[in-house]
Amino acid sequence: MTTALSSFIKSPQKIFFESQERNEQIIFFLRKDFVVNVPWIFFGVLLFLFPILFNLVSQSSFFFVLPEKYRLIGSLAWYLISLAFILENYLLWYFNVYLITDRRIVDIDFFGLFNKRISEAPLENIEDVTYSMNGIVQTIFNYGNVYIQTAAEMREFEFQNVSNPALIHDKLTDLVGRKRAISGHPRKNRREAPFK
Repeated sequence: MTTALSSFIKSPQKIFFESQERNEQIIFFLRKDFVVNVPWIFFGVLLFLFPILFNLVSQSSFFFVLPEKYRLIGSLAWYLISLAFILENYLLWYFNVYLITDRRIVDIDFFGLFNKRISEAPLENIEDVTYSMNGIVQTIFNYGNVYIQTAAEMREFEFQNVSNPALIHDKLTDLVGRKRAISGHPRKNRREAPFK
């Protein structure tokens, strides 16, 4: 099931992307794990609570009392800035997407609200897939980074802080193996000497 807070969707049914080819199936639709949003969500809550706490402190003491009109305008401006901060962080999380299809990997990165970069590599070009989970938080919540080494112009893809990195690693390795078997291009052994 797809929601606005989904970070790991296996075989999504109603998700499409710009350069998707006919009959190309999305196997994994990924975002950063939702746990990585906790710091900015916590900070956003503090931003929303600050004017309330400030009004309580200023009314109960002689500390910097402003006229009512100025406090209202200041509070509205503060809430608008706080809302913009929360909305920007959410949209950056929401639109930065990693896709694994039956033909390629796609990395869609948004920088700000109006800049995006889309990188992709066919499965045949993938040479190595590794993943890492560092620290107790990533281990408990089962998220980490997946590194994909390719022979393409962009040599390394990094799926940052994605859920179930071991599952993604295994599935992607299987897809690459199947693709190479079908196309007749066996994986090169990196330890093989270049000259005999």
